[in-house]
Amino acid sequence: MKRMKTIVLTVLSCMVFFACQKNLDSAPLKAKEDPAIRHWGLIGGVVSGGNEEISLVQERDSVWSITYPLAKGDMRFRGNHCDTVMYGHNISDRPGILSSGGESITIDKAGNYTIRVALTESGNYIYMLDKLSFP
Repeated sequence: MKRMKTIVLTVLSCMVFFACQKNLDSAPLKAKEDPAIRHWGLIGGVVSGGNEEISLVQERDSVWSITYPLAKGDMRFRGNHCDTVMYGHNISDRPGILSSGGESITIDKAGNYTIRVALTESGNYIYMLDKLSFP
């Protein structure tokens, strides 16, 4: 009889959660099976006409940020330069909550912003936009 164990992997720094069954009598999981997202970016009309992705910098585990001049417009967060890993905000959510596949986040006033994404609590990812007072 084969021994089976369910393994639940949580990757907090990249908003990816999955469970898999592993046959304990077979080879160990390979690194290529790890779906970790190693890059987060900001896309949309707020960034250089909307044709560019601005990379966020990892401050510490599960927190990514950048200070950048944003234009008036919409934006979303994207993982690994991939349109299938897109996060926005749903109107039904509290302000600052990110949702997978959510609507674009609207920037009403152009200016320099510090943009921060905290991916520390499963299912409760947040973003913060701080408009800086200097030009």
